[in-house]
Amino acid sequence: MSGQGPVHELDTVEGWAADQPGAADDHPYEYKGLHGWKIMDQNESDEAKEARKEYNYRKFSAYSGTELEAVVRGMGYTDDMDFRTWFDSVYEENIRPGTYIDDLDYYAPFDDWTLPLNARYRFGGDRLYLKESRIIQTPPGAATGIFTLDEDILWSIKNELVNGHGVVLAYFADQSRPGDEISEQSYMNTETWSQYTNNRMLANHAVCVVGYDDTYPRENFTRMVDGKEIEGSTPPGDGAFIVKNSWGSLDGPSGRDWGIDGSGYFYLSYYDQSVISAESYCFYTEEEKKTIGSTTIAQYDLLPASSYISLTEAGVDNSAKESKMANVFTAAQGNYLYSIAVITNIPGTFVDYAVYKDLKDPADPLSGTLAAEGTEVFLYGGYQRIDLKEEVPVKEGEVYSVVVSEYCMDDGGHAIYKETIPFTMATGSGQKLKGVINPNESFLLDGESWKDLTEYRDVIINTIWEQYNKEVAELLGFDIPKDACQLDNFPIKAYGHGTYSESAARSGESD
Repeated sequence: MSGQGPVHELDTVEGWAADQPGAADDHPYEYKGLHGWKIMDQNESDEAKEARKEYNYRKFSAYSGTELEAVVRGMGYTDDMDFRTWFDSVYEENIRPGTYIDDLDYYAPFDDWTLPLNARYRFGGDRLYLKESRIIQTPPGAATGIFTLDEDILWSIKNELVNGHGVVLAYFADQSRPGDEISEQSYMNTETWSQYTNNRMLANHAVCVVGYDDTYPRENFTRMVDGKEIEGSTPPGDGAFIVKNSWGSLDGPSGRDWGIDGSGYFYLSYYDQSVISAESYCFYTEEEKKTIGSTTIAQYDLLPASSYISLTEAGVDNSAKESKMANVFTAAQGNYLYSIAVITNIPGTFVDYAVYKDLKDPADPLSGTLAAEGTEVFLYGGYQRIDLKEEVPVKEGEVYSVVVSEYCMDDGGHAIYKETIPFTMATGSGQKLKGVINPNESFLLDGESWKDLTEYRDVIINTIWEQYNKEVAELLGFDIPKDACQLDNFPIKAYGHGTYSESAARSGESD
């Protein structure tokens, strides 16, 4: 959404394989470690042997309170011993052989996995520009804890596929492999490569739906153990999505091909109960990019947001009947605004938009000249691009605004307004995030007056932190630091292209 990616894989790293033996040729997603060491290598170098030993030392020295504690105690270690001396005495005979896993050709965790300094991930190569995304409701259907197939949602996924859009979704992957013994805990039939998760399992893997087959037999999902059908392993009806996984044929002696003919493709039942987070992404084609030309993006929301919340959800009483959000920008260069972008949370959201030029008061987004306006309605939530009916010229240094109202209609035909404030919470180990909201960037209409979003920041963060911290403390027994809760500017963007200046415009030489 920020225009910083994604990029083509071959363009993301520049020339680091040549000086790193064993590293993949300019493929960061196939990085094999600095040395390319394997888990099982009977001809290890002295350097690899030492690295393996130090890796195991770190792992075993953290035994306390882990599953390794019984192993360490069982090998004779007591608390009055020096751990390093004890480890060195038992390593060759008792620990080192256990690190070899028969017939595995995986790359070793004790290798050096530090990425090269000259790897260029964020800004290298030819970027793909996101046109829009569509968030599809999932799971396909559930009512009072009993799974039901929702035909409208099923149609939504099919409709995206018919219109040429792959649909990303998450599901519960049980890590099935060819030759794996099927148990009652497995959900993949590896004879047909068909998965049906008949329990509400937590999704743990993302894949891409590329097709569907309404007539795919439900019997193909049935799993058998010792000649007997596993109860509940046959879905209630036919039909499956055709899915491309990132797992497929793997080179090497392990021969761990995954999916139909080692292709990575498999069938996922329409009735699978682990499916969540379905979304499609549409990018500009190469021809469209050529037509548009070089693009500038006016934006403030660069924080990785996990959700978008309204003032009401954040505990702020927004009494305004009509809510308006606005970002005020200063043009870094003269060009023509041709598109804007917003985020919508709810299916069926209406978006009223307007662009104002030459603001007289930078703290009043309506204090300029109305240059563009319109209304759009979006069937899905997601990232929405809106092409302006006519391009709007802005000169270098000009202050302009993009003003947006988002609302849905209730059963009585009344508009319910929703703000979209980016929010995230850094709860991962070592994760640090900082939302930067400067004054005079994002504004909210409160009744008849505009307020800077910075005025709401502390109130919103305090409210959200108190709510989440209480829940986490009760469930997990620890507190969330308040600075882990972060907000960002409104996700309102303006896109420009071409070159514009007042002098060139007067002489008819603008392009």
